[in-house]
Amino acid sequence: MTGKLVLIGGVSGVGKTTLAERLCRVMGCPNIRIHNYVLKIAKERMVDPIKKWDSLLRKSVPLIIEDVERWQFAVCDYHFAIQPRYDTAYAVGEIIEEDLNEPYVKGLCDAVLKIDEWSKIRVYPLLLDAPTNHILSRRKRACNIKRPRSLNPKSIEVEKKYERQYFEEARNLLDENHGYSKVVKNKEGSFEQTFKGVLEHIMQ
Repeated sequence: MTGKLVLIGGVSGVGKTTLAERLCRVMGCPNIRIHNYVLKIAKERMVDPIKKWDSLLRKSVPLIIEDVERWQFAVCDYHFAIQPRYDTAYAVGEIIEEDLNEPYVKGLCDAVLKIDEWSKIRVYPLLLDAPTNHILSRRKRACNIKRPRSLNPKSIEVEKKYERQYFEEARNLLDENHGYSKVVKNKEGSFEQTFKGVLEHIMQ
Protein backbone atom coordinates (compact mmCIF):
# COMPACT_ATOMS: atom_id res chain seq x y z
CA MET A 1 0.00 0.00 0.00
CA THR A 2 1.28 3.47 -0.88
CA GLY A 3 1.47 5.91 2.00
CA LYS A 4 -0.86 8.91 1.91
CA LEU A 5 -0.13 12.44 3.08
CA VAL A 6 -3.04 14.88 3.35
CA LEU A 7 -1.62 18.39 3.09
CA ILE A 8 -4.19 20.90 4.36
CA GLY A 9 -3.50 24.53 3.45
CA GLY A 10 -5.36 27.74 4.12
CA VAL A 11 -5.08 30.97 6.08
CA SER A 12 -5.19 31.11 9.87
CA GLY A 13 -8.74 30.78 11.13
CA VAL A 14 -10.09 28.83 8.17
CA GLY A 15 -10.32 25.55 10.13
CA LYS A 16 -7.16 23.63 9.13
CA THR A 17 -6.30 22.38 12.60
CA THR A 18 -9.88 21.36 13.38
CA LEU A 19 -10.06 19.35 10.16
CA ALA A 20 -6.62 17.83 10.70
CA GLU A 21 -7.42 16.77 14.25
CA ARG A 22 -10.67 15.12 13.20
CA LEU A 23 -8.95 13.24 10.37
CA CYS A 24 -6.24 12.07 12.75
CA ARG A 25 -8.79 10.77 15.26
CA VAL A 26 -10.79 8.92 12.61
CA MET A 27 -7.76 7.52 10.76
CA GLY A 28 -5.63 6.91 13.83
CA CYS A 29 -2.72 8.80 12.28
CA PRO A 30 -0.32 11.60 13.29
CA ASN A 31 -0.59 15.28 12.39
CA ILE A 32 2.97 16.10 11.36
CA ARG A 33 4.60 19.53 11.33
CA ILE A 34 6.95 20.25 8.46
CA HIS A 35 8.50 23.04 10.51
CA ASN A 36 9.52 20.48 13.14
CA TYR A 37 11.56 18.50 10.62
CA VAL A 38 13.27 21.65 9.37
CA LEU A 39 14.02 22.96 12.84
CA LYS A 40 15.41 19.60 13.99
CA ILE A 41 17.93 19.55 11.13
CA ALA A 42 18.73 23.25 11.70
CA LYS A 43 19.45 22.55 15.35
CA GLU A 44 21.63 19.53 14.53
CA ARG A 45 23.64 21.59 12.02
CA MET A 46 23.56 24.79 14.10
CA VAL A 47 22.33 26.95 11.23
CA ASP A 48 19.72 29.72 10.98
CA PRO A 49 16.46 28.08 9.81
CA ILE A 50 15.22 31.33 8.24
CA LYS A 51 18.30 31.92 6.11
CA LYS A 52 18.64 28.23 5.17
CA TRP A 53 14.92 27.39 4.95
CA ASP A 54 14.76 26.04 1.39
CA SER A 55 17.93 23.98 1.76
CA LEU A 56 16.77 22.50 5.07
CA LEU A 57 13.33 21.78 3.65
CA ARG A 58 14.83 19.80 0.76
CA LYS A 59 16.75 17.72 3.29
CA SER A 60 13.56 17.24 5.35
CA VAL A 61 11.36 15.87 2.56
CA PRO A 62 12.96 12.39 2.40
CA LEU A 63 12.54 12.09 6.18
CA ILE A 64 8.90 13.14 5.96
CA ILE A 65 8.19 10.66 3.18
CA GLU A 66 9.99 7.90 5.04
CA ASP A 67 7.73 8.50 8.04
CA VAL A 68 4.58 8.61 5.88
CA GLU A 69 5.54 5.29 4.27
CA ARG A 70 6.02 3.75 7.70
CA TRP A 71 2.76 5.13 9.12
CA GLN A 72 0.84 4.58 5.84
CA PHE A 73 -1.23 7.70 6.53
CA ALA A 74 -0.46 11.16 7.91
CA VAL A 75 -1.99 14.62 7.96
CA CYS A 76 -0.23 17.97 7.86
CA ASP A 77 -1.97 21.32 8.29
CA TYR A 78 0.22 23.85 6.59
CA HIS A 79 0.42 27.30 5.00
CA PHE A 80 1.28 27.23 1.30
CA ALA A 81 2.11 30.95 1.75
CA ILE A 82 4.25 31.94 4.72
CA GLN A 83 5.95 34.95 6.24
CA PRO A 84 9.36 33.39 7.09
CA ARG A 85 10.33 35.52 10.07
CA TYR A 86 6.91 35.44 11.68
CA ASP A 87 6.04 31.80 11.02
CA THR A 88 9.43 30.51 12.14
CA ALA A 89 9.20 32.54 15.35
CA TYR A 90 5.83 30.92 16.01
CA ALA A 91 7.23 27.44 15.31
CA VAL A 92 9.95 27.87 17.95
CA GLY A 93 7.53 29.38 20.47
CA GLU A 94 8.64 33.01 20.23
CA ILE A 95 6.13 35.85 20.33
CA ILE A 96 6.92 38.72 18.00
CA GLU A 97 4.83 41.54 16.63
CA GLU A 98 3.27 40.70 13.29
CA ASP A 99 4.50 42.80 10.40
CA LEU A 100 1.64 42.89 7.91
CA ASN A 101 4.04 44.12 5.25
CA GLU A 102 6.40 41.14 5.52
CA PRO A 103 6.37 39.51 2.07
CA TYR A 104 4.70 36.15 1.60
CA VAL A 105 6.81 33.38 0.07
CA LYS A 106 6.10 29.78 -0.84
CA GLY A 107 6.06 27.42 2.11
CA LEU A 108 7.00 24.69 -0.36
CA CYS A 109 9.32 26.06 -3.04
CA ASP A 110 9.33 24.61 -6.56
CA ALA A 111 12.67 22.85 -6.02
CA VAL A 112 11.16 20.98 -3.07
CA LEU A 113 7.95 20.12 -4.91
CA LYS A 114 9.98 18.65 -7.79
CA ILE A 115 11.91 16.20 -5.58
CA ASP A 116 11.51 12.65 -6.95
CA GLU A 117 10.74 11.18 -3.53
CA TRP A 118 7.19 12.58 -3.64
CA SER A 119 6.33 9.86 -6.17
CA LYS A 120 6.77 7.24 -3.43
CA ILE A 121 3.55 8.36 -1.72
CA ARG A 122 0.20 9.88 -2.61
CA VAL A 123 -0.03 13.53 -1.66
CA TYR A 124 -3.48 15.09 -1.29
CA PRO A 125 -3.01 18.89 -1.42
CA LEU A 126 -6.18 20.50 -0.05
CA LEU A 127 -6.91 24.21 0.15
CA LEU A 128 -9.42 25.01 2.85
CA ASP A 129 -11.30 28.18 1.98
CA ALA A 130 -14.03 30.26 3.63
CA PRO A 131 -15.55 33.72 3.24
CA THR A 132 -13.43 36.46 4.79
CA ASN A 133 -16.15 37.38 7.30
CA HIS A 134 -16.22 33.78 8.55
CA ILE A 135 -12.45 33.76 9.01
CA LEU A 136 -12.62 37.11 10.79
CA SER A 137 -15.33 35.75 13.09
CA ARG A 138 -13.22 32.70 13.99
CA ARG A 139 -10.19 34.85 14.72
CA LYS A 140 -12.19 37.12 17.00
CA ARG A 141 -13.51 34.10 18.94
CA ALA A 142 -10.09 32.48 19.29
CA CYS A 143 -8.66 32.39 22.79
CA ASN A 144 -5.46 31.17 24.42
CA ILE A 145 -3.53 31.40 21.18
CA LYS A 146 0.15 32.22 20.87
CA ARG A 147 -0.23 34.78 18.13
CA PRO A 148 -3.48 36.40 17.08
CA ARG A 149 -3.44 37.00 13.34
CA SER A 150 -4.62 40.22 11.80
CA LEU A 151 -8.26 41.23 12.25
CA ASN A 152 -8.02 43.51 9.24
CA PRO A 153 -10.28 42.18 6.43
CA LYS A 154 -7.94 43.62 3.80
CA SER A 155 -5.01 41.77 5.33
CA ILE A 156 -7.02 38.53 5.31
CA GLU A 157 -7.78 39.03 1.63
CA VAL A 158 -4.04 39.39 0.92
CA GLU A 159 -3.33 36.19 2.88
CA LYS A 160 -6.01 34.36 0.93
CA LYS A 161 -4.69 35.64 -2.38
CA TYR A 162 -1.18 34.32 -1.81
CA GLU A 163 -2.38 31.08 -0.21
CA ARG A 164 -4.51 30.34 -3.28
CA GLN A 165 -1.76 31.33 -5.72
CA TYR A 166 0.90 29.14 -4.11
CA PHE A 167 -1.54 26.27 -3.64
CA GLU A 168 -2.37 26.30 -7.35
CA GLU A 169 1.32 26.28 -8.23
CA ALA A 170 1.99 23.43 -5.79
CA ARG A 171 -0.90 21.32 -7.07
CA ASN A 172 0.40 21.61 -10.62
CA LEU A 173 3.71 20.09 -9.55
CA LEU A 174 2.34 17.46 -7.15
CA ASP A 175 -0.78 16.24 -8.94
CA GLU A 176 0.82 14.83 -12.09
CA ASN A 177 -2.72 14.45 -13.50
CA HIS A 178 -3.79 12.11 -10.68
CA GLY A 179 -6.38 14.60 -9.43
CA TYR A 180 -5.58 14.30 -5.74
CA SER A 181 -5.75 18.06 -5.06
CA LYS A 182 -8.94 19.85 -4.16
CA VAL A 183 -10.28 23.22 -2.99
CA VAL A 184 -12.59 22.67 -0.01
CA LYS A 185 -15.16 25.19 1.23
CA ASN A 186 -15.56 25.42 5.00
CA LYS A 187 -18.29 27.93 5.80
CA GLU A 188 -19.56 28.52 9.32
CA GLY A 189 -21.81 25.68 10.42
CA SER A 190 -20.79 23.37 7.57
CA PHE A 191 -17.84 21.57 9.15
CA GLU A 192 -19.46 18.13 9.30
CA GLN A 193 -20.26 18.32 5.60
CA THR A 194 -16.74 19.57 4.89
CA PHE A 195 -15.19 16.73 6.86
CA LYS A 196 -17.34 14.09 5.17
CA GLY A 197 -16.41 15.39 1.72
CA VAL A 198 -12.68 15.39 2.53
CA LEU A 199 -12.82 11.89 4.01
CA GLU A 200 -14.57 10.53 0.91
CA HIS A 201 -12.01 12.25 -1.32
CA ILE A 202 -8.92 10.83 0.38
CA MET A 203 -10.38 7.32 0.72
CA GLN A 204 -11.01 6.91 -3.01
